[in-house]
Amino acid sequence: MYAQTFSLAMAGLLALFSSGCQEEEKVAFEYPMVMTLAADHITPNSARLHAVITDGPVVEISEHGFVWGTSPILNVQDSDKVSVTGSPSAFKYSCDIAFEPDPFGKYFFRSYIVSGELIIYGNTLSFNAL
Repeated sequence: MYAQTFSLAMAGLLALFSSGCQEEEKVAFEYPMVMTLAADHITPNSARLHAVITDGPVVEISEHGFVWGTSPILNVQDSDKVSVTGSPSAFKYSCDIAFEPDPFGKYFFRSYIVSGELIIYGNTLSFNAL
């Protein structure tokens, strides 16, 4: 009796779990996506910023670069901005930024790309000036 009940319970669990499984669908974006990577080569008044384009049509990118400042709220209209010249190499791009020396300064930065009429931002990261 116990074996029969156990078998029925296991069959029910198996049916429950297998009916809920679906193959994951990959969503194709109609615009490029960008991810901000960690800064390096940090000095008291400069840093090198990096980004990678993770998905979408790179050919439609008309501008790409970084915005930065002392606030985590960053955009191309109100923040310090640097545009990177040339097309992204192997979907990656980098550039150096310069800022006023501040021994206790914390700076926030994020990547951006312009595609058509859209401005697409990457995640916001930070670093402390040396």
